[in-house]
Amino acid sequence: MLRNLRDFMFAVLSDTVAVMSSTASVALWIWGYFANDPNVAHRLLWPVAAVCLFYACFRAWRTERKAAQEKDADLLDEKHKNQELREEVRRGREPDLRGEFVQAVFHYVGDRPGCGLLLWVEIRNRGADSIAERYSLTATTDSGRALHPQLQTLPAEITLPSGQVLYGRDNLYDRTALEPIKRGAKAAGILWAWFDDAGQEEARHSKMTLTFSDVNGKTYTVEGHGGGPEGQLRHIPGLTLPGHAQEPQGTAPAGPQPPQPPARDR
Repeated sequence: MLRNLRDFMFAVLSDTVAVMSSTASVALWIWGYFANDPNVAHRLLWPVAAVCLFYACFRAWRTERKAAQEKDADLLDEKHKNQELREEVRRGREPDLRGEFVQAVFHYVGDRPGCGLLLWVEIRNRGADSIAERYSLTATTDSGRALHPQLQTLPAEITLPSGQVLYGRDNLYDRTALEPIKRGAKAAGILWAWFDDAGQEEARHSKMTLTFSDVNGKTYTVEGHGGGPEGQLRHIPGLTLPGHAQEPQGTAPAGPQPPQPPARDR
């Protein structure tokens, strides 16, 4: 405390003497010279000294304030760097999953009411190794009506009316819930959902929301719109190339085979 007071007094007196011995003294001399009054310096000495003292106090305060602001700015920068470092460490210790809809195809199954949705999903992990599980899909139409698609389990093979064949080994559940997704890696798979309460045209224009959880129970959300009608499927890295149903030789074409009803729900 005394040391701080001493430093303050020294700074103020130094500035006061400097100002009075330079600017103030020159101003008083010029005033006395043009006023032709040799006593003007004596009469104005103390008022001018008071002004110089006030100015010296202001300069000392401004210097300390500038130093304090620079120190605060340095501390704020250090705080931001520490926060970024902690966030980087946290991401390294906790899963950080990101999902994306890659493609979606709607289809019918015979005379079964409603329509089916095949949804290709990719999940990337920027944090610690983790599984992805507890999938849930909801949909909302353009009119605001809530749909409730039921997630199904892909059978060993599923043949679309176009003849393209998908395989149960590409089921998203099995690809993400059994083996952890490594940090910096991604996993892809197919979800199959059935809309009992909507036709293909209404479901296609719905907003889809997929939720899932990591190994710690943290929930993630993926949003997107439905896909188009069945068409040429593009290959997704990590998944089996779509096959084509083949007719036995010597028999007439039996026509497109619809996918079989799901074995069980998840």
